[in-house]
Amino acid sequence: MEQILSVPRNSFSEIERYACIIRKKIQEFGLFVINSLPEELGLNLEERLLLDLFLEKQRLINLRLDGSVSVVWWVKIFGLPYPSIHNTHKRYIEQAYKLVGEDLDANIQASVENFSQGVGIDPNSEEISAWKLEIRYMAQIAHNILRRLKGNLEKSPIRFELRLEYRRQVDKVINRRKNLLEKGLVGSSEVS
Repeated sequence: MEQILSVPRNSFSEIERYACIIRKKIQEFGLFVINSLPEELGLNLEERLLLDLFLEKQRLINLRLDGSVSVVWWVKIFGLPYPSIHNTHKRYIEQAYKLVGEDLDANIQASVENFSQGVGIDPNSEEISAWKLEIRYMAQIAHNILRRLKGNLEKSPIRFELRLEYRRQVDKVINRRKNLLEKGLVGSSEVS
């Protein structure tokens, strides 16, 4: 936040405009993936929410990398005329990425804390970290598979690969959740 505060006051609206564009792009990706998954996979609501947030985080990282490689990408995404890309725009866009990233990190942390509180386990425990890591890995798998997608997912053979990988990973997440619930129940009965 400190770096954002060093930007002149009249530029906050520009930074927020870029942040809104970035948010829209990453949320579209997260929803696309979540909606393409079969519901019978067995993820609960908290896990689907966390998966969505990790998908958005993964997409943000990749959008930022794409933008650092090519100025033309910024022209396409942010609708800037090509000659107008200069250091001011670059600085604003970098601040927007940082702002969106901080928001996502806070939302991920809040989601994990909410789940942890519900099962009665410390959010910083190894068990919660392992559970969270499995869900994050699912987001990375999806992003890597969907990078190769050209066109409609429902007509692409990639959908089978995506669903197969998700089935494999969901089993790991469910096993982690079962371990958490068992530990949470044991931990809460010991406290009583």
